[in-house]
Amino acid sequence: MRRRRFLRTGALAFGGVVGVSRVGPAGDAAAQTQPFEPLGTLRIDGLAEVVTDESGTVAYGALRDGFVVVDVSDPTAPTELTRVTGILADAANGPVHEIFDLDASGDRLLVAGPRHGPGRDDASGFEVYDVSAPERPRRLGAAETDHGIHNAFLDGGTAFLTGTGAAREPLVIYDVSGDEPAELSRWSVEDADPAWESVPTTFRTCHDVYVQDDVAFVAYWDAGTWLLDVSDPANPVAIAGLGGVPPESVPRSTGRGFPAMLRELPGNSHYAQPSPDGSLLAVGKEAWDDEETDVDGGPGGIEIWDVSDASAPTRLTILAPPDEDHTSHNLGWRGDRLYTSWYGGGVKVFDLSDPAEPTALAGWADEETTSFWTAKPAADAVVASSYVDPREDREDRFDGVGATLYTFPEPGDSAGATAETVTPRPTPRVTETATSPGPNARTTAPSVTTDPSPTPSGTDPPAGTGESPTGGTAETTGGTGGEVSGGGAPGFGILATLAAGGIAAWRLAGRRPENPE
Repeated sequence: MRRRRFLRTGALAFGGVVGVSRVGPAGDAAAQTQPFEPLGTLRIDGLAEVVTDESGTVAYGALRDGFVVVDVSDPTAPTELTRVTGILADAANGPVHEIFDLDASGDRLLVAGPRHGPGRDDASGFEVYDVSAPERPRRLGAAETDHGIHNAFLDGGTAFLTGTGAAREPLVIYDVSGDEPAELSRWSVEDADPAWESVPTTFRTCHDVYVQDDVAFVAYWDAGTWLLDVSDPANPVAIAGLGGVPPESVPRSTGRGFPAMLRELPGNSHYAQPSPDGSLLAVGKEAWDDEETDVDGGPGGIEIWDVSDASAPTRLTILAPPDEDHTSHNLGWRGDRLYTSWYGGGVKVFDLSDPAEPTALAGWADEETTSFWTAKPAADAVVASSYVDPREDREDRFDGVGATLYTFPEPGDSAGATAETVTPRPTPRVTETATSPGPNARTTAPSVTTDPSPTPSGTDPPAGTGESPTGGTAETTGGTGGEVSGGGAPGFGILATLAAGGIAAWRLAGRRPENPE
């Protein structure tokens, strides 16, 4: 591994975190303390994304072929209540396979898939369940779609879906308040900035979405994260974009060199979620330092943005990845606390009450046995899903054999030290000439805060030289232009990465995640 060329600040490395955690009700003076380590585990083969209900005592997990319901009211003994498989089993190509995401809102649960784009031999769509009695889910409605659904979000009676593999890679919005879901609208980053129309969708896939207070936060990979006003879900309106790269810096073809640019920073907006009060936004950047280039392109950390004025977002800091081999994945909030997952890099909890000076409260990792997909707050604990066991046979590992739900104690208030942070990466340069927008593209766009990535004075090379501001040479691309189906988009699986020529970059024994999402 080459020496990292970006500046890290702060004194605390991930492996040095010793979290002292409180067991029992928050504020209980009699509560005892203990290290931040697993309280309980429950093996659930196929487990991927996990969310909790409003009480924090029930967890729902995506199972690839359905979903599972787990009682986590006693974090020392998580217990499976039930599981449901055969999603859209009555569809022509049903059921849905590769279900990696789901979401809960009140007494409803949304289960959607597949994570890949259309064109494979399985159905695409979603089902909505009544989970007022979590141990007895009752199907309310279902719909087939003309696109895959890599990720989804449920906000009351409205479902927000990634239009995986669809034309223009849109956010797709459905009314699911009744028993017959109806599509309301589609929105694409092309609608906000027509310059993206000429960029292959591989680089600006609609990867994930989170909705809060009538604002949708849409992770659009190299196009950054977009904030949409969805107070009228039939007419989404862009408010601002943040953290992306200029569209002219992205290759217009998918020939030699594109896989490295796809995996490396400074783009790679993977998952975005606002703090409960809406003042901050955490954006996870899933990225690696690709060995095919001389540019220091990863791994990706978590950007913290001030979005108190949604029309003028400001980046405050970037939480550092735990080491050179592990990148950010999904996360969750409770109050000022951020709960994060880092694949083999483990689970880590931050205090962001002072977002300019974040504190690392606790962390736990065992890359030999776990690869964490997400971390979420529960009633008085933390739940996290390890979606593969690196010790399993490689083929079985891809199927989720050995996946396990973990519970951890909530870190106490007295724990913590200054969190490690990093500086932004410079935007890479390409030598290709951008093509002009299509005839139907809009001519105006809302404000966009790109990744300016400051560089030392005098180091920025002339445009078109192919030289990277960080040193070395940026890859140029060749081959024919055109779009790539959702199956080859970022975060869509190890097969896409291997097909792109990146097999040599994947490490064994959990050093890099299998089947990254």
